[in-house]
Amino acid sequence: LYIKSELHYLNIVTDQSESLVLYNLKDAIRELDANIGMQVHRSYWVAFAAVQRFRKQGREGRLKLRNGHVVPVSRSRVNSLREQLAAFQSSGHGAVSLQTDDIAGTTAPD
Repeated sequence: LYIKSELHYLNIVTDQSESLVLYNLKDAIRELDANIGMQVHRSYWVAFAAVQRFRKQGREGRLKLRNGHVVPVSRSRVNSLREQLAAFQSSGHGAVSLQTDDIAGTTAPD
């Protein structure tokens, strides 16, 4: 679903589990397919298929994931994320809500 950078470790969150591994986010992203997800914040990479809803809040954004976690989107990546999500949807991989209502859910653990 997503990867969160925590100092020199990565917290890798899937549907089934979470794992903490010694690795850096930059190298992990280089190994991932750019068509399945993107870095949405300096500390987060998210799989497009995991996104349930995207909401812009001021200049930044928030993603609600299908596991209920909420992930921040940096203002510098908001427009790129919108484009990538639209391309993902148009390729028939899934639907993402771009509603502007409040996102209720569990914030991704720090």
